[in-house]
Amino acid sequence: MAVRRNKNGKALSLFADALQKARIKAGLNSDELGDKLGYSGAMIRSVESGHRVPKPALAKAADEFFGYPDLFVMMEERLRDPLCSPRATGRSSRMRSRLGYCGSLSRR
Repeated sequence: MAVRRNKNGKALSLFADALQKARIKAGLNSDELGDKLGYSGAMIRSVESGHRVPKPALAKAADEFFGYPDLFVMMEERLRDPLCSPRATGRSSRMRSRLGYCGSLSRR
């Protein structure tokens, strides 16, 4: 079961939007994509709506299915990065946030 949390809203929203756009572009509904990735349609809908954080295996399966070079894996890793959490404190986490590290694919 995926972790239920929405602490890093920007990064989760980015993953959810990218997954939904890729699914629609492929001409699939959430149940069809779920079948192809090995998950239920309800899980796909839950991730796309931002109610669940995707598992690393779902991100990897999405990259393989859509033919992306670790795009979803990279976004999923950002979701689990403790430095992107609102609870992260200190200069380092503030700098990463200002540089766009959290919730953006522009820098790493």
